[in-house]
Amino acid sequence: MKWGVILGVLVVAIIFAVWRSRETDKESGNSNIENNNDLNNANDQSTAFVAGSGADNPIGKILKELKEDFVLLNKIRVKGWGKHSALIDHLLITKQGITVFRDVETPAKSVEATSKEWILETDSGKKKIKNPVNMNNYAISILRNVLKRKLKYIYPKLDFTSVVLFNDSVKVNSTVKENQNAIVIKKSFLRDLLETIVQKPAKLTKSEMIEIKKSLE
Repeated sequence: MKWGVILGVLVVAIIFAVWRSRETDKESGNSNIENNNDLNNANDQSTAFVAGSGADNPIGKILKELKEDFVLLNKIRVKGWGKHSALIDHLLITKQGITVFRDVETPAKSVEATSKEWILETDSGKKKIKNPVNMNNYAISILRNVLKRKLKYIYPKLDFTSVVLFNDSVKVNSTVKENQNAIVIKKSFLRDLLETIVQKPAKLTKSEMIEIKKSLE
C-alpha cells in the first residue's frame, strides 16, 4: 500500500515536471519572438529620421510628408585632409545619394554672378559674397575624400548633387540659373526638387544611409 502511494506521487511529479518544462520552452520562444520584433521595429524607426535641427527645416518637413527615408544634417563642418574643412548648411542623405545645400539667406532684390563672387543687390547697396557654387563644390570634394577613405564599399554607389537656395524675393538672373555645376533655385521650388530626387532609382540601403551619417560625426 505504502509503495503504491509513493509510486503514484512520483508519477504525478514527473508529469508535472514535463508539463512545466514544455510551458517554459513556449514562454522562452515567445520571449525571443518579441525581442526580435522589438529589434526589427527599432531598426525600422532608426532609418527614417532627422538629425540636428532638421525637424524645423523645410527640407525635413517635405520629406516627412513624402514619407521618405532620409538623414538631414544641418550646419555641420566636415574635416578633410590636413587643415582643409568645409561648413555645409544642409547635408541630405537619401536612398538616391547625397545632396549638399548652400542656403543664401542674405535679404536681396537681385543677384549677379561672376566666377569668384556673387553680387547681391540689397536695400543698403551691393554686397559681395563668395560664389556659393564654388563653395559647395569645395565641400563636395572634401566629402568625397572622407567617404572614399572611410566607406570604400559604399563610395562607388554615391551620387552627389549641389543645390544653392535663394529666398523667393530674390530676382535670380539667367547667368546664375544656368550654372552647370549646381542647381540654383528659389525656396518655393524646393518641394519640386525633392520630389524629383526621391523618384530617381535607389542606390543606397537604409543601413548604408546610417553608416554615412556615422562617418561624418
